[in-house]
Amino acid sequence: MVVLFFTLSKQKLTYSTREFADYLKGTVLSGIDQKKVIPLELGIMKDLVTDNLDSLLKINDELIKNDLEIESFLKNLEKKIYELDPKQELSVNIKGTIVKIEEGISQFSWDESRYPKNQKTIPDILNKINEKFNATFQNLKAKTEEYTNEVKKLQLKKKGESDALSLMKIDYREIVSKSEDKMITTDYLCTILCFVPVSSIDNFLKNYMGYGDGYVLPLSAQRIDLKEDEKMSLFRVVVMKHIKDKFKQNLQSNLRIQSRDYDPEEIKRKPQEEKEIEKLSVSIKEKKITLIRNSTSGYSEVYYGLLHLKFLRLYVESSLKYGTSDYYSCIVFTSQGREQKCVSTMIKTFNDTNDEGWYGTKEELKESEDFYPFILIKLGVPSSI
Repeated sequence: MVVLFFTLSKQKLTYSTREFADYLKGTVLSGIDQKKVIPLELGIMKDLVTDNLDSLLKINDELIKNDLEIESFLKNLEKKIYELDPKQELSVNIKGTIVKIEEGISQFSWDESRYPKNQKTIPDILNKINEKFNATFQNLKAKTEEYTNEVKKLQLKKKGESDALSLMKIDYREIVSKSEDKMITTDYLCTILCFVPVSSIDNFLKNYMGYGDGYVLPLSAQRIDLKEDEKMSLFRVVVMKHIKDKFKQNLQSNLRIQSRDYDPEEIKRKPQEEKEIEKLSVSIKEKKITLIRNSTSGYSEVYYGLLHLKFLRLYVESSLKYGTSDYYSCIVFTSQGREQKCVSTMIKTFNDTNDEGWYGTKEELKESEDFYPFILIKLGVPSSI
């Protein structure tokens, strides 16, 4: 679904705003796959204090800039929400009632309690919209950082577990913790853990003592795993400390066997790491729920402000183009991919020149901006309604 905010000069037409919406839906766009046409009453904006033409042009530039910024934020937020929870439904809070986006647009009318117009200027309203947007942006930024930092901590904690499991099916630290009586560490001796493919055990046992220049403790190779892994075995070998690196290099280059130093501190850390991983997992789950809740409520809040911004922008651009309230305004809902057909049909119907090529998109006209015989503002979020 695509949503178009539309304003047209009344010219010689005598319809009421409601009648014009019905005329647009039932006659002009009857052959287009449009879903509905909702009338808008921009005349209610007369309470706003407006200055001269130059100030209107300046504030219109600000409205366009803010419109693009907020839509970009909402697009990114929508993507993040669906990454966190693909089944999440987007909604908008219309004057205290939570409704689906399409229903919210259809029901939209200016919220005087939220954005009072009496004796206010257009910049006053825009500042109020931006205040709520910036507050939501900062809140979600903080919540996202909290969640992301916890995820990074968990990934770092799990890296050791992942590295261990890359060597054999079972975390070798669990095996070593049950065989620490076989680990030898002195001022001159150290234990090397050797990850030997089952198919290479005979070759390993036959050759390992020759890989340390005579400084490998004879017959020190002992298998310490319980054969839980049908493809990989774990041996401990005792060597003199000064040749341990050369021994490991020779194992890798000659037999393609990976090895590691036995580190008693690493083995002791594992139970504590498991507790920390469990604690972080619980924390991440809680922060994710909080982030989803804040993201969806933040989306609703900012989206509501965006609807007012579109309304305000439509009013300003209509005032600049037509100068009075002598125009019709409405919202057109049409199917994705059919909006250009919808716009082209309206151009043909309301063309005030004899040249149909006078109007069109900037791509069609090869100009820097679109040019229509009416005001047209597209609502680009969410990606689907």
